[in-house]
Amino acid sequence: MRIVFDTNVLIAALITTDGVCGALVKRCAQVHTPIASEFILDELHEKLIGKFRKRRSDVDDAVLGTAVAGMAECIITGDKDLLVLRQYEGIDIIPPSGFDDYEGRQA
Repeated sequence: MRIVFDTNVLIAALITTDGVCGALVKRCAQVHTPIASEFILDELHEKLIGKFRKRRSDVDDAVLGTAVAGMAECIITGDKDLLVLRQYEGIDIIPPSGFDDYEGRQA
């Protein structure tokens, strides 16, 4: 399965490697195909060094665009603005805590 992790999930995975996001990212990296873009990696870098100042809608648009361009099956995010969409152009948008159920339904 091709998956896009939103920046907030990646940051949570780095901060608490034994938490839900850390375990999820580790497992998905071993079993699935994570998809990233220069924007997501730049955003991760900027947030980690504390200089992130982009408009929220630009961030959401870039995550959605990454998923479409990468032909992802899902986006894993904690971003409420994205989660409320539930799906975008056939790509499911799910929280980290919902991935196990989602993965089970896809198998």
